Amino acid sequence: VVRRSSHAESKLEHALITLDGSGLSEGALPMVHDLAGKPLKQVTLLRVVAAASDRGPAATYLDGVAARLATDGLQVQTRVEVGWPQEIIEKAANDVDLVILCTHGRGGLERLRHGSVAEHVVREIEQPALIVRAKQEENA
Repeated sequence: VVRRSSHAESKLEHALITLDGSGLSEGALPMVHDLAGKPLKQVTLLRVVAAASDRGPAATYLDGVAARLATDGLQVQTRVEVGWPQEIIEKAANDVDLVILCTHGRGGLERLRHGSVAEHVVREIEQPALIVRAKQEENA
């Protein structure tokens, strides 16, 4: 998703990857792998947690993901923030060329009940966003 007001000169070299620790959010990682070096050179992995006590486990998780992405030749930074995901992602997006996130792809009443971080982020940020729809489990 690219807004008309987005800066055309963006090289898309630095991406923000939002992860919540679930396998579903990692659905965006194959796309990051495919874009490594063409054009991505650097990624920032962001995990937002509800409480400061969750920072340690979240950082450990991101370090594991960072190690996997580093094998693709990417410069990888990790950030763990405490607070409301939508607000923190909006602020972090200001420091990158592209935001990549995975979504459940819910619609209708499901979206109303659960909300959509992806929808909010895409609506509010100026940077281009790459939205990857999570693969649905066959037995779900």
